[in-house]
Amino acid sequence: MFIIREGSVNVLKKDENGSEAHIATLGKNNYFGEMALITENPRTATIQTIEPCEYLSLSKEDFMELISSEPSIAKKMSDSTIERTFYKQ
Repeated sequence: MFIIREGSVNVLKKDENGSEAHIATLGKNNYFGEMALITENPRTATIQTIEPCEYLSLSKEDFMELISSEPSIAKKMSDSTIERTFYKQ
């Protein structure tokens, strides 16, 4: 999982025709890669850097430790993931 400290990225996903469609633009303090981290399934989107970025990375082990110690983070991420999945397609 990556947290954007500086910069911005586009989130792209292949549509039914195989073309990459723009899904979202993420900037400072947004994150991506959480779905692959949680589900251990292959990624579902492509990230394209728009401007120079600085990222923080979070391993699965660190992520699991974090949400164990701070369950509110897991709730916020779950809400965000649901919103991304169902409302921004």
